[in-house]
Amino acid sequence: MLRTFIADAFVEFVDRWQQPETAEDAAGAGVWKPYVRSFAWGKTAPGAWMECWANLHRAQPPNATSWAKFTYIKAHQHSFPFHGYITLNGEPSNTTFRSPFTHELFSLQGQNGRLHLFPGGVRHTTSPWHGAEPRVTLAFNVDLAPPGTRVYCQIPMTLDYCQRQQASRVNWVDLLGAPRVAALQAREASALDVEHFAVSELYRGSLAEGHI
Repeated sequence: MLRTFIADAFVEFVDRWQQPETAEDAAGAGVWKPYVRSFAWGKTAPGAWMECWANLHRAQPPNATSWAKFTYIKAHQHSFPFHGYITLNGEPSNTTFRSPFTHELFSLQGQNGRLHLFPGGVRHTTSPWHGAEPRVTLAFNVDLAPPGTRVYCQIPMTLDYCQRQQASRVNWVDLLGAPRVAALQAREASALDVEHFAVSELYRGSLAEGHI
């Protein structure tokens, strides 16, 4: 059920990006075009795969001076085409993003049961959590390359590092499945692959390490 929920959101996201409903949507999509590649489902993009994990944060206990770092997620970005999260218990809290193009900040309020999906490479962080119960979100990455086939090796990284990265992809699952990919292929829909490394490079020189 959860996989279907995320798969539906992913396909809707990609479809809307390719067929904007408003002029504002079209303008936003246009900004992203240099950083997005379009492939054919079932051919260049044989499918979509997902890995997911839970984020859990607790409020800082009284007199616990070193606990603050466990109450929020520090600024970071993901090295995959798409990233998202589902808020399970996150009211009240917010996730702050920095636009890779204008460097402006914007925030999304935490709403239990809501799914947020956005391109990889976009920096984001969360507000500190002060609730009595832990803040819990289910986060996930989406990739269009089959597990074990996309290995990120950049000089001066060693071959051993590349092999470890490749082996770590055993936790990925098929997000769409062959029947759905065939249906997307039949209607000639396109798969979008965000060049997340290029998006991440847009922040270089403008941000202090550890800050959004």
